[in-house]
Amino acid sequence: MTYLEMSTPKERHSLLATELLLLLYLQLKDRQPYLRKEDRGLLYERDFADSARYNLLDAAPLKRADLRHLNDLSAVNPDIILFDQNPYVLAPDQTKIAGFPDLIVEIWSKGNPKQERAFKQALYSTGATTEHWYFTQNSNSVTCFFAAKKLKNQSLKSPLRTQNGVTVDLRHLAV
Repeated sequence: MTYLEMSTPKERHSLLATELLLLLYLQLKDRQPYLRKEDRGLLYERDFADSARYNLLDAAPLKRADLRHLNDLSAVNPDIILFDQNPYVLAPDQTKIAGFPDLIVEIWSKGNPKQERAFKQALYSTGATTEHWYFTQNSNSVTCFFAAKKLKNQSLKSPLRTQNGVTVDLRHLAV
């Protein structure tokens, strides 16, 4: 069954997410570590200067003695997390990760409330070296940011490129 033959947005989102994750994995597998949603949660903490804001947890200042408290912090689960050049630290339980990913990908569906989308976009924007992309299930457009800076949208109809030169070709998913 093709993407267009799927009867409901949920089924279409499921197929798009599955194919996207598989294609991204195949194209990024030589760039380790690549982390799937099921593998790791991305850690964040409340901003000390502004308690209404949250920030991704920077891995650079963490020391071995600091790692025990990581298990107690909150985490989000993006669909794709890629650490290519940026440093990261795994929490002792091995299910949470601290750092600014090189790339975060979210696949939005109608099931993602506006508040969740806004929260995640603001959170990912706190990573000074993090590029984040947003796909919607019924569009070929990919909304792209580098930290808080809005980048030019990309299209599934051509290969996608990060600011650091990572290329991903998802053209067969275009509708």
